[in-house]
Amino acid sequence: MRHTNRGPYELNRQVESKTISVLEGLITSTKTKLIWLKADSDAGRRFSGGTLKATADFIADQEMVAASDAWLRMSAGDHRDGLTLPTVGVPPWMARVALALPKGLMGNPHQEWFEMTREVHLATAPLFGLIAVPALNDRAALIEAGRLWQRMHIQATVLGLAVQPLNQLMEMTDRDAALQRTSPAAETLESLATLAGDAFAFAFRIGYSRFMTNPSPRRNLADVIAN
Repeated sequence: MRHTNRGPYELNRQVESKTISVLEGLITSTKTKLIWLKADSDAGRRFSGGTLKATADFIADQEMVAASDAWLRMSAGDHRDGLTLPTVGVPPWMARVALALPKGLMGNPHQEWFEMTREVHLATAPLFGLIAVPALNDRAALIEAGRLWQRMHIQATVLGLAVQPLNQLMEMTDRDAALQRTSPAAETLESLATLAGDAFAFAFRIGYSRFMTNPSPRRNLADVIAN
């Protein structure tokens, strides 16, 4: 089963080239390609800076925050989806302490997300990956990008790697386009597109985790398969 690890990664432990080759071997369509950015490269720093800016813009948008809130679960409860506190990437003992606190003392989850993005997700990632497609209006290519990520996510988990989607740049690009306004997120992605000659549909970080985080609650297969 795939596993999203939102905790700190081992910054000084690089992902081996043979492992990268295994992941690239999962590409089955000419409509997708993988671009790798070392975190300490110029492109990696541009991606990090743009992602942090996009995160700040996201939490400043009240409509996006409200939509995001609908998926926050303080505990698994009756939900088998969304993001629960034990899976946000803090050590298990810290999650247990936080769950014991009254909701009003737990702070602003969106500000916590911003700080985790800055201090953990970006700061401890040795490597970023982006899935490129010929064009973002190519629906078949977008489906192939999603299928590639699912295969990669499962394979990474099998290989003992930690992975986490980092799609704030894509989310804010879409939001800015919908509101017909200038998009710093789109400008960042366009500056990186010279590496692929294409458009980016998905982004993630990859590495080796400092500790294993809790798996997210998920629905049973029988609950989502129609007869």
